[in-house]
Amino acid sequence: MKNGLIRHYVDINCEVYPNNVFDFLLKDDLDLFNKCDYNFVVTGTLPVERKFIDLFKSGKINKPIILIWVEPYLMGGHAVIIQEKDDIEKYLYDTNFNFKHRIVLNGDDYISREAGCESTYLPYSAFEVQYFITSIVDFMNINILEKSKRGNYLLSWCGRMDKARKNKMKINSKWMSSNSREMRVHKINELD
Repeated sequence: MKNGLIRHYVDINCEVYPNNVFDFLLKDDLDLFNKCDYNFVVTGTLPVERKFIDLFKSGKINKPIILIWVEPYLMGGHAVIIQEKDDIEKYLYDTNFNFKHRIVLNGDDYISREAGCESTYLPYSAFEVQYFITSIVDFMNINILEKSKRGNYLLSWCGRMDKARKNKMKINSKWMSSNSREMRVHKINELD
């Protein structure tokens, strides 16, 4: 992520830390997050994302937060831009904290597990990740951040829909007629 950002935006400063993010989030001193212009959270882990949202809503983190994650085979990818305090979780998650706006409905069927250590992962190609990150960050930077548009946004990007159809993946009806690599942008408080 760092190398990709620096490669496309040579005038930014980007720091990465090898620590577990909870090592930082559980401290009372959150200066690390408040000295940044933006905080990218690219863990794909709901407890981490919810902690960032809670810290932002409470005012302990006062800089914008951008949550980014992908769906299996990168049939979908999402970025949530949080710039204003709001109860955004009610727009994004159902009562069981399942993401309401996913593209692949049966995504759990495509999670892979490693033998031995029992870890799980979502398969996807490096090319699709680069394409997704570049598309999302470019759009976000040019159309929202540089223009100082306020609000909270959901950017959703669909991957190779032709492959999803060919492999009989269950696609959310909202995305059935989409083209491959299409992006949709919504203000979060306007989501249904």
